[in-house]
Amino acid sequence: MAIPEDIDAKFRWLDKTEYPFTSNFYNLNGHNLHYIDEGHGETILFVHGTPSWSFDFRNVIKILKSSFRCIAIDHIGFGELWARRQSIADKPALFIWGMKDPIIKKHYLEKFVSGFTNSTTVELETCGHFPQEEQPEEVMKAISNLHCSSR
Repeated sequence: MAIPEDIDAKFRWLDKTEYPFTSNFYNLNGHNLHYIDEGHGETILFVHGTPSWSFDFRNVIKILKSSFRCIAIDHIGFGELWARRQSIADKPALFIWGMKDPIIKKHYLEKFVSGFTNSTTVELETCGHFPQEEQPEEVMKAISNLHCSSR
């Protein structure tokens, strides 16, 4: 999809050395879903929590894109994503959870995991709300471990 005309104005403040990715858009029910699509190889889909966006995965994607196709979407709204959950419920899923998250408590992890029949959970005991920011090495290790075990 064509990049909306106002995209440069919206992201003018963004340091391109920190977020050196090309913006892409997908029209979803009349809304422009922003995403980045970097690298080649098997696909890893990055889905952020709230309140955040694909920027949180930038350091992980910068490294993994040399070996994987990394797609990171930016939510339009949780309702639209979870309405489609049924079509992905049996696909492999990795939940990486900061156990010291002051915002989204552990009982939500249990709720999310219960909806996926083929999931792996990595609990980062000393991590808070943003594992990909706080412990990017552990996030990359979890992704690598899942990738290696699924072969």
